[in-house]
Amino acid sequence: MGNALHSRWGNEHGGIRSDARARATYFFDAEWRLIEDAGNKCAPIYPAFYRLDEKTIDEVTAVSNVLDATGCAFSRDSALAINKGAAVQSIFYTVDFRLQVNDVLKRVAFGLQ
Repeated sequence: MGNALHSRWGNEHGGIRSDARARATYFFDAEWRLIEDAGNKCAPIYPAFYRLDEKTIDEVTAVSNVLDATGCAFSRDSALAINKGAAVQSIFYTVDFRLQVNDVLKRVAFGLQ
């Protein structure tokens, strides 16, 4: 999976592999530079983002602080669905973590008015 991604960015920073799915995730800072040791640095952002839109403004601000502390601003993911050892579907997407947090902060602040 992802020979082109590996040739450009090296090994994935996070990912999964099973008989039915494979996913490689690469993490970048705000200037789109690869983050070193990103698998360890960026892992805490996923639990912090869980049900983000249901968090209080203080909780969303704490998630924003996690982004600042880790430097994890973006991810690029390549996901494959696998059937009988062959890729049957491929999805490539980018996640902007900062945009998500800023959007929720605006909505939560608006709801408090």
